[in-house]
Amino acid sequence: AHISRNSPLTVADRPGNSDLDTALALPGFYCKNKGHRPSYVPFQRVNDGICDYEECCDGSDEWARVGGIKCEDRCKEIGKQWRKQEEQNQKSMTAALRKKKDLLVDAGRQQQEIKDHIAVLEAEVQGAELKERNLEADLKLAQEQDSKVVRTGKGKGKVSAISNLAKARVDELRNALVDVRRQRDDARERVKELEDILAKVKVEYNPNFNDEGVKRAVRSYEDYAAREQG
Repeated sequence: AHISRNSPLTVADRPGNSDLDTALALPGFYCKNKGHRPSYVPFQRVNDGICDYEECCDGSDEWARVGGIKCEDRCKEIGKQWRKQEEQNQKSMTAALRKKKDLLVDAGRQQQEIKDHIAVLEAEVQGAELKERNLEADLKLAQEQDSKVVRTGKGKGKVSAISNLAKARVDELRNALVDVRRQRDDARERVKELEDILAKVKVEYNPNFNDEGVKRAVRSYEDYAAREQG
């Protein structure tokens, strides 16, 4: 702390113009601050009549007592308060890291659930497409048979009844085909929605930081799961 009074404290006091000539030997006046953390006070604030307790809580930077000022040693009180605050900060950081770890684990689990759900839905889509093709073939066959019945026996009671049955079958197959196509399209939309959520998880999932990205992805999947259960 006791720099020689012959040490140059300003640029004007130093000889030469090179960076080596103008570099400070120390960043400032050194305060031991027993009971707290040691620190440096800028040289221009030494013996200025102001107690710089933020950097020099022991008051050693004001030994000249300019204007009768005396800086008391408050390091014990300030150090105790600082350690208490640091302990609270550490506890908060530990809790935040624990919560972050749980969040990342949950995000990874939901990521796998999304992949599994997509696989199930893709199987449903394939099944619906196969059923659609079969229904289209049955519908075409029923329409052809109905057309033959109409051409060969128009006006006859028995043929008319068969024709009505054929038309009813055609309508039944057409309605079934519409339902299958709707189910297929619905499954495709759910696959697309899940793929979008999964893409967000992959892009925003970061084990080191960016918790908000993980939270958004998790919330999206939770909303999706709630709609599925509803």
